Amino acid sequence: MARFTLHVADIEAKGRRDYHFAVPAEWLAEALADTELRPATGEPGELSVSAKKLGDDVYLDGHLRAAVRLPCARCGEDMTLAIDLPLQQFLSPRPDTPSPMPEELELTPEDLDRDYYAGESIELDALVREQILLEVPMRPAHEGGCDPEVEKILASSSESPKKESPFAALLSLKDQAKKGE
Repeated sequence: MARFTLHVADIEAKGRRDYHFAVPAEWLAEALADTELRPATGEPGELSVSAKKLGDDVYLDGHLRAAVRLPCARCGEDMTLAIDLPLQQFLSPRPDTPSPMPEELELTPEDLDRDYYAGESIELDALVREQILLEVPMRPAHEGGCDPEVEKILASSSESPKKESPFAALLSLKDQAKKGE
């Protein structure tokens, strides 16, 4: 069941409606179950959204705050990532009959910022999950560096002697051959 639902009739009645939702750890755990992300604390995050009706479209402007735990890509230890980002989205009613896709389709930036809703309610759960996943860096690492003990181990492993290239012997033979000429 959707946790973050907006009702189109409520937005239409006022032209604009503000929503505030708690983002509980239970929802984060369920929404991110297929990833290595976990809720950081039992304290809920926050989702605030201002929905404005523009003809049939709905414009969402809001903010998402939450915290997740994930392994550091450098040391492997758990770290906390604070999610604090603005949300903006255009939603249009989903057409009853999909139009055929042209062979060559060129998307504009506006197309990429548009999504669809169906019926009398707008469910934001998938949007919130997507924004959290997009906020996670490709190589998450502790902000101030890893644990000092881990830093020592990482530094010592990077100082290991470099192996000689397997082609070094051939280069040596080539140099000897040139000297003999």
